[in-house]
This record gives sequence, C-alpha cells and structure tokens, in this order.
Amino acid sequence: MIFKTNTSKAYQIINFFKNKNHNSLIICNDSYDSNLVFHELMCYESNYSIHLLPDNEILPFDNFSPNESITKQRLNFLANGLTKKNNIVVTSIANLFQLIQPVYFYKNFLPIASGRKYDFQELIKNLNDLGYQRVENVDSINEFSVRGGIIDVFPGYRKNPLRIDFFDDEIEEIREFDTESQLSIKKIESFSLSNGLNVPLDTKSIELFKIQWRDYFKKYDERDCKIFNSVINGKLIEGYEVYLPFFFKNKKLSNIFDIFKFGHLVYFDESLDRISKYENHILERRQDESLDICRPLPQADLLFAKKETILENIQKKGIMLSDDRDNQYDYQFSSYDEFEDYLINEFNDHKIKCLVLASAYESQINLWNENINDAEILNKINPTERGIYLIHVKNGQSFFDKDRSLFFMHKENIFMSNFMAMKDKINQFIY
Repeated sequence: MIFKTNTSKAYQIINFFKNKNHNSLIICNDSYDSNLVFHELMCYESNYSIHLLPDNEILPFDNFSPNESITKQRLNFLANGLTKKNNIVVTSIANLFQLIQPVYFYKNFLPIASGRKYDFQELIKNLNDLGYQRVENVDSINEFSVRGGIIDVFPGYRKNPLRIDFFDDEIEEIREFDTESQLSIKKIESFSLSNGLNVPLDTKSIELFKIQWRDYFKKYDERDCKIFNSVINGKLIEGYEVYLPFFFKNKKLSNIFDIFKFGHLVYFDESLDRISKYENHILERRQDESLDICRPLPQADLLFAKKETILENIQKKGIMLSDDRDNQYDYQFSSYDEFEDYLINEFNDHKIKCLVLASAYESQINLWNENINDAEILNKINPTERGIYLIHVKNGQSFFDKDRSLFFMHKENIFMSNFMAMKDKINQFIY
C-alpha cells in the first residue's frame, strides 16, 4: 500500500501570508479542493479570518437547483461578507465564472431591533415582498409565520430562526429559537432582514422578469416553459437559476470581484489551464442542454464571466504558489498501522521535529491520546514547537516539510489522496 504526501496548499498559504495585512482570495481547482484547503487553514494559528464561498455544486445550465444548505451558506457569506480586515476567502474556479446577483441585492437590508417602533402589518408586507413564504410553523429558511403579536422568520443566512415579539407597534424582544422544539435559545438585540431568496419575487420584479424574458426569447412560446409560468405566478421551481439575469434590470449580474475587494488573488501551477478548460466546459454544457424548446437557454455570457475578465484580475493581483516537488513523497507499507508506527519512530529518533496527527473523528483523536505518550491535543497548530500533536480536522492534505522537519498526517485524507490520484488518471483516459 502506498501512502502519498504532497505540497499542502494551506500550509503554503499560511506561511506566505504571515505578517501580511490584506483581504485575499484563494483560487482552488474545484469544490473538493476548496473544502480541503478551507478546513486545513482553519486548524492553523493566524491573524486572518478564514471563509469558504462554497460551490453551487450543480453543472452549468443544469435542470436542478442547489441544495438548500449550500444556498444558505452562500447567502450568509455574500450578504454579510468581509466586515473586518485580514480575511482569506477560499473558493473554486467555478465560482470565479458564476455570475451572482447585483451588488445592490445584498445591500438591501431591513434593520430590525428591540425597542424600535415598527408597523406590524408593514413588516408582514415586507416579508412577502422579500420572498419569504408564510407558513403555520417555521422550520426551513425563507419562511415566516404570524401568531397574535409574534412574527417568526428564518433568514437564509442565519443558523436558527428568529422570533419577533411585538407590544403594540414596538418590537419588545427578539429571540433565536429551535425549529424542532419551537423553544427559545437566546435573546438577541438586532438583526438585518435581507432577501429570503436568491431572487426578488415582489410584483415589480416579476413584471420585470416577464418583460425581459419575452424580449429575449421572442421565438419561443412561453406557455410551454414551466419555469416561466411558475415565476409569473410567484413560485420558484427546480432549475429557475438558469433565468437569474431576467430578475434584474438590464439582465446585469455581478461577479465576486464586484462584491468584494481583494488585495491578492492566490492561484496555483495548474489554475490557469483549468480556467481555460472550465470555460470550454460551460460552452459544451450549454450546447448539450439547448435542445429542449420548452426550456430556452440564455447565452453563456449572461450567466458566466468571460475567461478574459478572470485572467485580467489575476494579472493585476495574482500570486502563484508552486508545488514543491522536493516535498512530495510516496511511502510504501503493508498497512496504515505500520505507516503510523514508522512516523512515531521517526519522531522519537528526532528525524521529525513536529508530528501532527489529524482525523475527522473525535474517537480516533481519543484513541491516539490513550496510546501515544506525551501527545498534546490542540485546537490550532503552531508548527514551530517540537512535539506530537493531535487535532480534530474535517479534512486536510497530508504533507512533509523537510526544511522545518514537520509532518502533517490526516488519517482519512491519506486514503482519499490515493483515490483522487487514481480518479485523475482514469479521467485522463475518459476525457
């Protein structure tokens, strides 16, 4: 069995940005790669706030909508964004291409605060206009309910729904509550009510959608398009995102560079080649999906940024981090346990100064802690001190830095690395 270590992107990033003060965007290959880098960055000590802008995880021009939890994460980040200095945002190449709602969509907040006077019926009207669905009991994002002088609402960017308690025309208190028990969790003083959906569904926005759709798809019969007919009736069905531009004036969307200002764009050896390939992928997907006359598709440039725009931003602010081929190793052992014993012996023989054993499972951390003498459980890694460290990390790239004599081994990922390498080889034959 071969155990592979490569250059850790997260480790390179942390070392590169030490003592720097910038908002930086890290460009990863895909959703798997960005999640890997994000979770690994989170386990290092740094003066940066680490964020992940997740992929929609659907194909370009797909018939499906993103998972609700992903929509929630994206709304949360795009609406609340970078409120402090020194941020590292991890995202994928797909997200560089994916156009998103205009900047003003995320700035359209309605401040709600305890002690503030607010017309009860006006708030209900605002919730309807912002795309929230009225239900009997709130248990999902973008829903609200009304009982007496209480309004429950679940903004898409919050972990838990909120209960707004009115006394006459004044907000008496606001509390988070649990969706299952409907019991209060904690009191908060204020929050901002933003659009409940990816698109505005008020009367004016629906009318704008209707006008722009008809003007753009003049040769198509709207009666045959399920998505068109659902939208003009105030409902969204699977795959409506393909018509996102038609909800906004002049069908104009934004990209991530319009929403946030970055001092650095960090990319890797393979990034530029993958950017070119992804643009081809978008065009191929449109060609494949354009045969359904009941689902006419807009041109790619309405939904996706051009490659030239992305490369122009990279040229201005890009920093390339390269794989260090000298720090890539293959270790061959009959079993994982044998490999682990080898690493511990290397540490005991002072051939490794710092050994970090990571796992996605608390049970594995506890097992190591029982069996390895003087191992220290950490929340964050300071890789300059000698020792054996145990850390609970959802994902991470196993690597060896011979200059610092540091070995980071993620138990589950070391098997996944072999799987991904095999998958890449298979894909070379398929594509």
